[in-house]
Amino acid sequence: MWSVEFYETPTGKCPAAEFLKSLNERTELPYIQYDLDRLEELGNKLGPPYVKPLGDHIYELRTKIGTVNYRLLFFFDHEKIVISNGFRKEGKVPPNQIARAKQHRKDYLQRHARKK
Repeated sequence: MWSVEFYETPTGKCPAAEFLKSLNERTELPYIQYDLDRLEELGNKLGPPYVKPLGDHIYELRTKIGTVNYRLLFFFDHEKIVISNGFRKEGKVPPNQIARAKQHRKDYLQRHARKK
């Protein structure tokens, strides 16, 4: 089984957790939590339509509730799945969200470099 963790900035902010806290606990959060649980269970074996690669080691976890699309961007670090940021969307994933996830990945890997 994989482990899921949320990216934290050097100042301790957690963008994905902040996004999840903004969601309705009864009508939105349970669906996204279900998909997060599946991602934790299946890891890199969970594919379309639930997970889609966006390039440069960034992936999106896709949840649709009614007509609203929710996305959690994430990356892998060995046996970990690191959730970077989340948002509601229409159309394609905004490039600024992908750039944000790439920056989070770069920062995370630098700060969590394995000592040899």
